[in-house]
Amino acid sequence: DCSHVSRTKEEFYLVRCTVENMKDLYESLAEVTVKDTLEGDNMYTCSQCGHKVRAEKRACFKVLPRILCINTMRYTFNMVTMMKEKINTRFVFPMHLDMSNYMEDSLMGRSNLGSQSDDQRQGEAQCFEYELVGVVVHTGTADGGHYYSFIRDRIQPDKWYWFNDAEVRPFDPSQIPSECFGGEMTTKTYDSRAERFVDFSFEKSHSAYMLFYERCATAQLPQQPAPIINLPCELANEIWRDNRQLLRDQCVFDDAYGQFMWKLSHTVPRSIRTAGASSLATKIGLCYVLGTLLHSKDQRLLGSWSDWLLQQLDTCPDASEWLLQWAARDSSDLLTKMLLQCPAQPLKQIFMQLVLKAIQVMRVSEKEHYLQPFSSDSSAIVDPGSQVGELGMKMSVAKFIKAVLSLVEHSVRYTDQSCQEIFQLLHQIALFGCEEQCFLLSAGAVSIMINFYLHPKLTISNDETEDDFEVFALLVGEQQPRSLCLEHMVTLVSLLVDTSRRDKTLSMPRKDLFLLIGSKDFPFIYQQTKDSLNLRGTADLILALCKHNRDRASSIIEMLVAAVRKLVLETSQHFLKLLGYLVEMSNTPGAPPFTALVLDKMWLCVESSPLPCLDWLTQQVPRSAEVALWMQQQTYNLDLVEEWLLGHSSARVRLQVANLLASLVPSPYFRQVYRSKSAPLSTVQLQSCHQEAVQQLFKMLLYLIDRAHKYVKHGTDGLVAYFNLMTMCLVSKSEKLMVRIHLFVLCGWSSLAFHLQVREHFLDLWRIFQDLSAIEVPINPSKQAVVQFWYHLSKDCSENVDLIVKNEVVSNSIGFCYI
Repeated sequence: DCSHVSRTKEEFYLVRCTVENMKDLYESLAEVTVKDTLEGDNMYTCSQCGHKVRAEKRACFKVLPRILCINTMRYTFNMVTMMKEKINTRFVFPMHLDMSNYMEDSLMGRSNLGSQSDDQRQGEAQCFEYELVGVVVHTGTADGGHYYSFIRDRIQPDKWYWFNDAEVRPFDPSQIPSECFGGEMTTKTYDSRAERFVDFSFEKSHSAYMLFYERCATAQLPQQPAPIINLPCELANEIWRDNRQLLRDQCVFDDAYGQFMWKLSHTVPRSIRTAGASSLATKIGLCYVLGTLLHSKDQRLLGSWSDWLLQQLDTCPDASEWLLQWAARDSSDLLTKMLLQCPAQPLKQIFMQLVLKAIQVMRVSEKEHYLQPFSSDSSAIVDPGSQVGELGMKMSVAKFIKAVLSLVEHSVRYTDQSCQEIFQLLHQIALFGCEEQCFLLSAGAVSIMINFYLHPKLTISNDETEDDFEVFALLVGEQQPRSLCLEHMVTLVSLLVDTSRRDKTLSMPRKDLFLLIGSKDFPFIYQQTKDSLNLRGTADLILALCKHNRDRASSIIEMLVAAVRKLVLETSQHFLKLLGYLVEMSNTPGAPPFTALVLDKMWLCVESSPLPCLDWLTQQVPRSAEVALWMQQQTYNLDLVEEWLLGHSSARVRLQVANLLASLVPSPYFRQVYRSKSAPLSTVQLQSCHQEAVQQLFKMLLYLIDRAHKYVKHGTDGLVAYFNLMTMCLVSKSEKLMVRIHLFVLCGWSSLAFHLQVREHFLDLWRIFQDLSAIEVPINPSKQAVVQFWYHLSKDCSENVDLIVKNEVVSNSIGFCYI
């Protein structure tokens, strides 16, 4: 409604272009500069005429930069699912971009612009043609992924390169549509139903995220001289240092250099073939392998080099000592690079093989001096609290072990994947002999490892950055579970504790002993059990601590039982598994009575956590005769059996109690058939001793028949576990006749009393059946279990059929239950 024009200048660093519902970059740029009409209630108040007028509002470009950055808006938020999403639709962008249609002159017209400003005159002098020089690609989803780039060469514009982290390789620009536009991909998949290959389409997860265009050079534009940039001295020196390092790496990682080092190390002339020359060749080979070859992508000769070096170290003590001294030096950082920063486990294993071979060679001459001058006997343990001798510390093996322990104490972080190799190395060293074990004890290895585990280092030193990991060829795998990384630590601690035992007492440094058993809560044992950290090794450690010491064993068992009672189900199972290992060790010479100590506290655990504890007892009864005998003694208490088998409110607990009682039969086949809910076994399939156990169990269950009636109202499954177990015990006619014998014993030898008692018990069983029939539900599992028991009780047993037929109450009423 008026001819006035209002402008608001805004600087921009990148252009955000919508991808959703757009087919290409030009359509998205048109959306950025689209005209919006302000009218009606949304009319614009003109600042010059002071009236509300209809107006047109739009964004347009006035001055363009030399490098135009465009962001493709591929991320959005779904208001329906309330989740972030990535738009993977096809979005085309050109190699050559013309921005003239989106400039102010083109969109507004010169007649509407008025007098030209400096910016407008600058816009007339610029070129609107751009060429694509770089693309940043994102692969993945809106929640995560990976970025890499395609960049055009500045010197040779027809060449492109693919930059993916530390990997750079040539790239064909004709592949940009398939690599960067997104959209769908079609592949062939085999349809088993149609028995032919069919097309299968899915959206690509990789697409362009950032586009970089550079203004084309034209002859009409004035050529400006290249600016002279004076770099700071520190920056220039750093650039040249990086360039020199790059040139050096190109030389040392070249195949020709590798072949030269191989010939140099292997072809020693006969004229100088002496021990010194062989040792020098071995040192050269070690320097090349550990300093260069392990960092190379091409590791085809690594196996040959490793085998040759192991042979050389076996015959060159001088080279073995030199390797250990080199690894132990603080300035070399060899241990840090190979055990901490190296992400490839095979390379760590090669390094460990080399140093273990060197220790094996050197220990022959050095093991007598590990603990000098504190002990004249190299196999003896030093006094608690003493320091390692100066003479021993000058030995190469001793210095190397101290360097590894220092690495654990000061450098290893809790989340390091290298924990496994470090403790595996220390464990392998300890297995060489008693001398190494004594040295590790005197060097405080136990306290160092316990402090490392209970007080992990969470800080990262300034020298340890992510860039240090990029020099290795292989990529870092997934973080290993804590139990796998530290299982060698527990085994090593157990070995050292057992080594320190002298005359039924532990002779180890006081600090180590305090960290292990100084607190009544035993934090080291508790934490590693909670983390399920090598539970077998933890049991060995407890055995080593408790040999000939019942009181200490009782305290540890009390701690484990308390943990079972207070922790959640998933965690408490770790402590139960450890208790099972301790029960297995009860017969070890010198071991305290672990089984008796555990069983003394077991019912407390059952009351707190019935399901896992009953399952633990079910597993231990067939394995341990002592546990089986204890469980049989518990069954003599009918009130206890009634409480758990009939009276417990949980059907799962009742079923687990029945499984526990079935485990008292020393027949794996019986237990398997019972768990599979099959029909009762035949006596042919059971040995006589096993059948006696079944009869003993069945006799105990018969005593509970008259008590089962009061649990009918506990639900439709209250008696399922009890009667199913009773049914499974009917393996022969002998068990079926035990019902009559049992009733006869209950009422004494009087014939009249016997018949009255038989009648009464069958009436009890009948009343249970009638009460269950009164519960109006489609399916009654307890009733089915009773009928199943009654059926197998009468099958092929005419004596029990007579009891039913001659019972007038039962025979006269049974038909009405099915009418």
